[in-house]
Amino acid sequence: MSGRTGGNVGSSVSEKAAELHHAMITTQSSGHLFKQLEMQDLIRIKSQAELMKYVQELLNNQMIKVSQEGATILFSAVSLEEANKIRSMSADEAMIYSHIEEAGRDGIWTKTLNARTNLHINVITRCIKSLESQRYIKQVKSVKHPTRKIYILSSMEPSQEMSGGPWFTDAEIDTEFIDSLLNVIWRYVVSISFPNAFGQGRNVTRAIQQSYPATYKGYPPVGKIHDFIVKSGITNVDLSLVDVRTLCEVLVYDDRLERIDGGYSYKATWSSVVAAGGGPETEDDEEENAEGFDELAELDPFTETPCGQCPVLEYCSPKGLVNASDCLYFDEYLNPGARQSEASEGVL
Repeated sequence: MSGRTGGNVGSSVSEKAAELHHAMITTQSSGHLFKQLEMQDLIRIKSQAELMKYVQELLNNQMIKVSQEGATILFSAVSLEEANKIRSMSADEAMIYSHIEEAGRDGIWTKTLNARTNLHINVITRCIKSLESQRYIKQVKSVKHPTRKIYILSSMEPSQEMSGGPWFTDAEIDTEFIDSLLNVIWRYVVSISFPNAFGQGRNVTRAIQQSYPATYKGYPPVGKIHDFIVKSGITNVDLSLVDVRTLCEVLVYDDRLERIDGGYSYKATWSSVVAAGGGPETEDDEEENAEGFDELAELDPFTETPCGQCPVLEYCSPKGLVNASDCLYFDEYLNPGARQSEASEGVL
């Protein structure tokens, strides 16, 4: 194992090599790789031989990296800070660091490091401890391989495949976090799906309308639900649209939400509202509050909506005298007995 090189790279290269490095740093975008002709054009180097002289200077000082795509040799610039960091390492540490860096957010297993570097495991262990102590690298846990020692650069976060995404904490599924988000999303969709489903006044006989008309277009798509979660600040975990859709699909599976508009938007199911204590007051609530509703009728699946038992269904049409928007049977279905109460009071 060779010793550490040390020194500042700024004073270790010629003026022309430093100019080339500066030009590469200032012009390259993230992940950009330079071809030889591009590098010659950057500072108007006349010959390839002259270019290679400066390239070798930069390589010796860890200021550029070389890669290959097919038969094409490509170069990328390394910042002075990163170059100084690598120069401060021993040769073995630099080798291990380069393999960890190359692995990116997927990280690399110590056994893989051993196979790629041909270094003794004790040397690898010693180098890793040194790099960790300087906070150049860090160990991460893998959901797929929880017993493996895997390392990535300290400046990186593990990939979703490794960490399990937002649903995992320290490689273990966070059921409490998931359940909390599911309830938040469901409550939000309920608040948009039904008027006053859990609000005050549910036991007032005149508050009989529990659904929006058929023309209602306010049911939230995934994007709107995602915006609500972000703006509410209920979690500091970054959730993507895909993550939110996954949660919505779990609620669909649990029969708490249903897809509408061809799966574009979501609506809360009325059965989930009633199961959570929302909706019209039941007979038990009437005994407790002295002004409740009649007990809800037991309905089979076909009569989940009034249309299944409507006596004038054959006359119903969007623009007809009988239509879903002005249907009195919806009121009676959602709030049994309320219309009779209003009639007795002279409201109707």
